[in-house]
Amino acid sequence: IAHVACLLNPSLGVLQQMQWEREIVKSEGLDFETYLFTRTSFSKFSVCKTYKLPKNNLLAYVLLRVRFFIWILKNRKNYDLYIFRYSMHDPFMYLISLFIKNYATLHHSFEVEEIELYNDQNFFIKKAKLLIEKYLGVKVINKAKAIIGVTEEICKYELLRIFDTKVFKPFFVYPNGIYGTKLIADRRASQIECILVSSNFQPWVGLDLLIDQYNRYGDLNIKIHLVGNAPKELLSKLAGKNMFVYHGVLEGEKLLKLYERAWLGITSFGFHRKQMKQACTLKAREYLSLGIPVVGGHEEVGLPQGFKFYRKIKCSLHEIKRFAIDSRIFSRKEIRE
Repeated sequence: IAHVACLLNPSLGVLQQMQWEREIVKSEGLDFETYLFTRTSFSKFSVCKTYKLPKNNLLAYVLLRVRFFIWILKNRKNYDLYIFRYSMHDPFMYLISLFIKNYATLHHSFEVEEIELYNDQNFFIKKAKLLIEKYLGVKVINKAKAIIGVTEEICKYELLRIFDTKVFKPFFVYPNGIYGTKLIADRRASQIECILVSSNFQPWVGLDLLIDQYNRYGDLNIKIHLVGNAPKELLSKLAGKNMFVYHGVLEGEKLLKLYERAWLGITSFGFHRKQMKQACTLKAREYLSLGIPVVGGHEEVGLPQGFKFYRKIKCSLHEIKRFAIDSRIFSRKEIRE
């Protein structure tokens, strides 16, 4: 089996997840390979197959997918099954599906609903992406031997997209996982500090809902550290609000120091905007593996019934504060284990 993805600018979360998968598969001795096709700037990750690409994003996008397509064709007899990390609104996936029959698609979201929520897209580009996804995307999924999703809800969503009573399409749930993280020190101070890490704070993260809570109730003696790329619109809303501390993109020791002080990790409060009730967020698993309890607005699949260290709530600063205090008694080690 080869699990492959083709992404011009992959997020750190995707890079880490596929890198961890590669490492755990190797340690288990499984006949399963993982590759992420991307540009040379990500060559430090061993999971990546990288290519020197032009600075123009459109040209780079096309050339990368041509290279990906050629590699897939050359190696199609070497694998019993390709697992394609599904690329939304990608016409090249349809082209590949015309030549490759032994593949399954791996899904992480409700694609059409997610595209509709894009807050940083030109109107016509967004409409073009929707058309590609609704027309060609369905054909790609329909040709797949099986559907794989990080939640059962996502699998059923994809089955409904290609609904055909004459065709049985097997599906498999493959949750996100974490590998190789380390237990961190506990440097929680007297003030409640939370952390919310996101690649780009899209609407389904729900940062605007937290801002609304602040506007209504004040800071309640809570501090929330924001890590990632926030759009200008949200940054303007954060101005002057002392509860939020915006750090931009952080890695390494700087991020570790925030984790050590965190009482809680916050995932997302806006998945309902994509009509999703379940999620399997990589970030929640990373928080937990570091020994940080987690709060969010959705069901985190894969966690056992009665799990004490994740709490599903509506976006509420009062509930966040209550869970932070309730969780203070748990050690980092207990949560990680």
